[in-house]
Formats: sequence, structure tokens, C-alpha cells
Amino acid sequence: MLKGAIVGAAGASLSTPAIAQSTITLTAVSIWPTADAGPGALAGRFADRMATLTDGRIRIEMAEWNGDALSLYRATGDGQVDICFAAEDLWAPLNPSYGLFASPPGGLTAGEFEGWIAWGGGGDAWNALAEQSGVAPFLIGDRGLSPALTSRAFDAEDLPTVTVAASGLAAQVWEKAGAGRVVGEDQAASAAICNAADCIDVYSRTPGVYGARYDVAVNHVNNALSMNVNRSALSRLSDSDRKLMKIAANAEHIQQRGDAMMRSLRASAADGALGALPAVATPPGLATALLFASSAVLEEVGAHDRYASDAVWSLQLHAEDAAAWSAIGEGAFLEARARNGGGAK
Repeated sequence: MLKGAIVGAAGASLSTPAIAQSTITLTAVSIWPTADAGPGALAGRFADRMATLTDGRIRIEMAEWNGDALSLYRATGDGQVDICFAAEDLWAPLNPSYGLFASPPGGLTAGEFEGWIAWGGGGDAWNALAEQSGVAPFLIGDRGLSPALTSRAFDAEDLPTVTVAASGLAAQVWEKAGAGRVVGEDQAASAAICNAADCIDVYSRTPGVYGARYDVAVNHVNNALSMNVNRSALSRLSDSDRKLMKIAANAEHIQQRGDAMMRSLRASAADGALGALPAVATPPGLATALLFASSAVLEEVGAHDRYASDAVWSLQLHAEDAAAWSAIGEGAFLEARARNGGGAK
């Protein structure tokens, strides 16, 4: 299933060191077509960073994959491919908790999600889950928070007549909340509500598809991007090179966040700007339906096995902490504003 490998730009222009050093070549596949920005730029930029950080000792060769995404993940685990770049909700048929590491329902902003992975126990739960398939996961990007765009303000009783575009666990939440039909992101232009990564892109291409946006992104879908590395291939690297791989992944994550921000700004600047859409309050009935649906989906995910249970438990604890931190921050802001006579200082 692995087509002829194509050596990426990384390493092609490197000077030869005075003393020859052994090189390690890793084969990588990305599910996204090559592009100058966004997920399509991820693989090439990561390859360039690894070549620079290791003085050419680690080379990333990009290859094409002619199977489906799930078979790519399995191929990465058994060593046919060393690295794959993707979104974790693609592996949900193996374990539904993979979706927690792509777009957790009713969950976290992008920054809160990163905190969960790095310091809140999410990384440990993710690593334990992925280890069962022979891969080591890295957070390597984020497409930003997807606003919930809508043709008008629907309430819970309207949902049976509504088509929603969503992906991953967010799609399951809308189904459980009672949406009449849930479609993929590729059909966002035909949906009455869009709560997925491609919503902003669809709107910027065809302004007017959606007439309003909810004042709060209902599911806080932050569309995380990931890199999965075959564990045997990773073990061939020295400790220092594994740290450099982590640094390269973190740098690409920051770049992807910047790309997502620019993407949102471009959409806001388009004819019929996204930012000009009126913000509509999320109807109480809809908010309640989504809250109960999110809880039900998480309960079902956690019941799958102990890895899923640990991941859900970790996510819920971190979400509670994030809410508490937000409350503290908001309280401090309001107190300071009151001390300053209600001004914005």
C-alpha cells in the first residue's frame, strides 16, 4: 500500500559534514494533500525542522498511501510506515476514546486542550492508549476553535428537522441531541448548522451560506492535529534526538496555531465577513440538550475499556480545573474593574 517514497525537501540542500555521520531515514505519510499553509504544510515543515535540528542525521522521506486512514495507522504500528500525520478521531473504530484527542465534545478551548495533553494527564492517557497499537503520539497542531455557524437560531425541538455538519465525537453529540441528520465536513455547505473544522473555509468560499453564529462555540471543537510514530523507529533514536523530535513537533504546533488564526482572519475579511455575522444566543433548550448529549457520549466512550475510562476521567478532571481557573480569572478581572470605577483598566 506504500507507493514509491519521495525524499522531502528536508536534507536535499544540506551540506555534507566534514566527518561522515550515520543517518536515520524515516518514512512518513500525511493524510492531507501538500499545501503552503494549514495541515497540508505540516509534514514538509516538520521534515525541514528535523533536518535542521539534527544537522541532517534524521531524514524524513514522504510517501503516498493508497489505503484508507485506519489501515495507515495499523501500518504505522507494525512498521510499514514510520510516521503518520493525521487527526486522532480517524482511529475511533479501534477505540472511541481516540476522538478525545482530536475534538472532545463539550470540552476545552485550544489552549486548555494543550494544557491537558502537556500537564493535565491527557498525554499519559493518550500514550497508554496508542501504545496498544504500537505507536507513540505527539500533538503537532491545532486548526483552532470552530465556531458553530447556523442559518438561524434553532432550539432543541427544531433539531429533528436540522442537518448538522460535524466530525468525530462532536458528530455523535449532535446525533444524540436529536439532530435529524449529521453529515461530514465535506458537506458543510448543505448543512443548516456547521460545527466542524471546515466551517470557516466553506463560509469564506461562499459567504451567505450561514446567517448567524452562536455566541459560544457549542462544542468547543478545537480540531487538534497529531503525529504518530512507530515505537520501534522511535527507539532507534537517541534520547537527545527524541527530545529534538518533541521540539520540532512543538514548533510545528505553534505554526499551525498561527495558520489557524490567519485562516480565521482571512475568513473575517472575505466578502460578507464571518465576523459580521450576528452572534445569536444559544437557546437554553439547545444548550441543555447538548450538555446532556455530551455527558452521554462521554459515558459511552468511557465504558469501552480501561484506556478509554482513564482518558475520559482525566479529561473531565481537567475540564473542571479549567472552569475553576476561568472563574478565578474572571473574578479577579471584575474585582479590578470595580476598583477602577468600572473602567477597562
